[in-house]
Amino acid sequence: MRDLAPLPVQVEPATNEGGLGFLLRASRANGISLASLLDELGLPRSPWLTAAGLSVLAYTMNVDRDWLAFATVIAGRRDGFRCFEWRGRLWACPLSLRGKYAQVCPRCLRESGVCSIDWELAGAVVCLQHGCPLIDDCPHCGRRLSWLRPAVDVCSCGHFLWVDASEQAGEAMAAWVERLVGSASDPGAQGAASPYRFPPWFSVLSADALTAIAFSFGVRDEPFERVTSAAATVPPATNRMTSLIERALIRLQRAHDLTVPCPSDLRLCVYEQALWRLWHRHAGVADRDAAARILLWLGARPRNSRASVTALGGDQRELFSLLGGDE
Repeated sequence: MRDLAPLPVQVEPATNEGGLGFLLRASRANGISLASLLDELGLPRSPWLTAAGLSVLAYTMNVDRDWLAFATVIAGRRDGFRCFEWRGRLWACPLSLRGKYAQVCPRCLRESGVCSIDWELAGAVVCLQHGCPLIDDCPHCGRRLSWLRPAVDVCSCGHFLWVDASEQAGEAMAAWVERLVGSASDPGAQGAASPYRFPPWFSVLSADALTAIAFSFGVRDEPFERVTSAAATVPPATNRMTSLIERALIRLQRAHDLTVPCPSDLRLCVYEQALWRLWHRHAGVADRDAAARILLWLGARPRNSRASVTALGGDQRELFSLLGGDE
């Protein structure tokens, strides 16, 4: 482990820059790869920082620790479940944040050389500035983009990350990403007017809950399709996440009014377990209320009644009772 001392070239974080992107950019400015720096500091080569590792990196990079903690995903546990801290709040859905592999907009990297903090959202699959899809694999070697690559705009294979970005996202997908990004930075943000009409209950949900609900509605391509544990816990590649969200947005058009019966064909396509996780693990009342009401709409029944209700408040116990739970 190297002696702790700030690196000679101090790099200032850019507006809306992500923590890992900053670490990669600052390391490059000092003539050292991020992988080598982590090795010299005795820190693991992991996208999930610990509180101790965060302090070491903040000192070495000569950057404000609170900013780095805000802009970087930190892994932890709450009530026995794995969770993450990012942008000043807890995230419970394991599919919400990218983690190990980066996704980028090649046009943004060419123009600014900065990785946006919004790209850490697994569901933010479109660049809102350029309207083009993000990528998470190298157009030259095909490998997933590691945070330990030589530079923000260079793959580990040595090629620059440049592709033809003429493809434009559809209106529904652009509206989804705008809603997700807005909710991540300002929970409850309504977003700009869009031809795509979201369910009215979307407006009060966190970005974490929006991702969990989109996953539950979109992960199955066909009714009753099996969902593996890996698919339910590891964020998919960007192109697969895009397909998942596209299916979810189509199906959610049939879920605007949760007081009318759920169409039977739609019920067979929804992955209920993701909604149960949302209900059990999230602290936000609006998020848990939405999960419970969707489960009621689907006609779901609890799989684990007594143990799961002990920590819930009165309103949630009432919803649990409506779902058929026995306290």
